[in-house]
Amino acid sequence: MGHRFPLFRKHVSGKSYYIIHSNTQYKEFQLVGKQILCYDFKIHNYFDTLHLKSLMDADYPYIIAEKQEIESLNAML
Repeated sequence: MGHRFPLFRKHVSGKSYYIIHSNTQYKEFQLVGKQILCYDFKIHNYFDTLHLKSLMDADYPYIIAEKQEIESLNAML
């Protein structure tokens, strides 16, 4: 299945949000207490590829997030 980027996902716990930029790059926002941590990832190995595929396919425990949810987190950085 082809995806149109960017994709927006979140963990069902509501503590991690993701912007998937491509098949090889994504950004994660983690909510830790009152802090928001931001990490950029590039796919380098098979296990990273499997994780990104789960995110892209919104396999449990990941679900589709609204663009506005992620934009509000990005604005708080």
